[in-house]
Amino acid sequence: MATESKWFNADGQFLAADGDQFVGLSAIRYEPDNNSFYNMMTGVMPAYRGRKIALALKLMTIAYAKQQNGSSIHTDNDSQNAPMLAINRKLGYVPEPSVYRLSTD
Repeated sequence: MATESKWFNADGQFLAADGDQFVGLSAIRYEPDNNSFYNMMTGVMPAYRGRKIALALKLMTIAYAKQQNGSSIHTDNDSQNAPMLAINRKLGYVPEPSVYRLSTD
């Protein structure tokens, strides 16, 4: 599948599957301005959560960034997503000041 997005690199997209069903994804992109990577998202289908799939996917993104000689990886996180916050802490991500958004709906 081809894409026109400048950030997209198929090598930085990691999938988890159960047979022919995709159950998880972690996507990472390279940021050449500072030789770093951004873990754009990690998600696992609800029925498959709690099986360490997200951890495995994140470990794959870290291994990829190291293989590419990236200097660091950063990510964003929903402050109420305790399971992903725990994974990020376990992997050594360090919290930084938050971004606040106001919905006008």
